[in-house]
Amino acid sequence: MKEKINELKDYAKLAQASYFYFDLESYILQENETIITLNELVSLSYNGKIVGKKEKVGQEYSFIGKGELNGEFGEIQAQNFAKRYTIKFHQPNTTSGFSATLFYDKQKDKFIIGFRGTK
Repeated sequence: MKEKINELKDYAKLAQASYFYFDLESYILQENETIITLNELVSLSYNGKIVGKKEKVGQEYSFIGKGELNGEFGEIQAQNFAKRYTIKFHQPNTTSGFSATLFYDKQKDKFIIGFRGTK
């Protein structure tokens, strides 16, 4: 019974994570140019932070492709999530509102797909 409850808890965590903007991984934080990893993407402490890419235009670099992080996990929960899961594929929001993420659970050696609902 306890194993089933833990499995449901894991699926609930992945369902919540399906709403995060995984397409912003490897972008840089605008305020200090930190490279964004899975831990920062899911973390509440980075929620609302602006990220983007730097591109050289002429002699100067411009900050482009901006996005806002929307993670909601606490610090320990975010660290545990990043240790356990990897993102194998993420379909960002389409014009119709569809989004899906393919997670890989390193602990259980299996793939899980999460579909985000439309707004």
